[in-house]
Amino acid sequence: GQPAQWMLFDRARRELSPLGDEYPELAGQPTGELRRVAYKAADGLEIAAFLLLPPGQAAGARPPLVVLPHDEIFGADTADFDFLAGFLTSRGYAVLRPQFRGSSGFGASFSAAGEGAWDGRIQADLRDGVAAVAAQGLADASRVCIVGRGFAGFLAASSLTDGKGVYRCAAAIAGVFDLGVLVNKRERMFGQDNVSTRALLRALGASTAIGLSAASPNPRAAAASGPMLLIEGQQGGMDQAQLMRQALTRAGKTVELVALPNDDGGLARSASRTQTLEALEAFLMRSLPPAGS
Repeated sequence: GQPAQWMLFDRARRELSPLGDEYPELAGQPTGELRRVAYKAADGLEIAAFLLLPPGQAAGARPPLVVLPHDEIFGADTADFDFLAGFLTSRGYAVLRPQFRGSSGFGASFSAAGEGAWDGRIQADLRDGVAAVAAQGLADASRVCIVGRGFAGFLAASSLTDGKGVYRCAAAIAGVFDLGVLVNKRERMFGQDNVSTRALLRALGASTAIGLSAASPNPRAAAASGPMLLIEGQQGGMDQAQLMRQALTRAGKTVELVALPNDDGGLARSASRTQTLEALEAFLMRSLPPAGS
């Protein structure tokens, strides 16, 4: 929960000397409380998660919640400081980072449970996490937004359009909104027998791109339960974001597309991170303002 500090250890003198801070601008700033939590998914699978609470939160407070899944299919979060999660807690939001089925570091069977689970089972893991922290009185289940990068952008968009009505809004950064288009593009670039193409299809639980589009948020835009923010790097290709914006617009839904100049969506540039955080803050303040805002 704290930004990293770099220290030099002098073994002979047995002294530590500070070298610098990972985020020097945050030195002395209050950070939220980091908790490790666990809950049961609907099918009994145990899900671990990190929960970050806003700094200075009063006892018994139930802040609005942002669900922030990790952005790799089989990746995982750590307890290390995350600039996006830290930013959200500084604005008064609790942040839930679930290690949904398929996340790495929880054993082979847990990882295998994520294969083909993008059809709704992973999204259910996220909803079960919302219910669990709300049942503990740690967040307000009626005020929830979901934010994701990369494949977690797919989770954000599909969760908003799944008809369950759990989320008031969603923000997707360099997201994927049509899995069929993604796989077709990968096959054209690298071939159907490419190792990464086959690995992607295996993760999605499909043998071909056929049928993947139907399971994507793009054709379900009319079911969106709230507004959506799309953030994409201009160098990363805007095709997926443009498709999602067009579908939401046709459905009469509120959507905003923010283009990051000179960025591929990876937020490697400081200016891109700043623009992303500013756009995300403005979007959340409109769609899910914390108490007292």
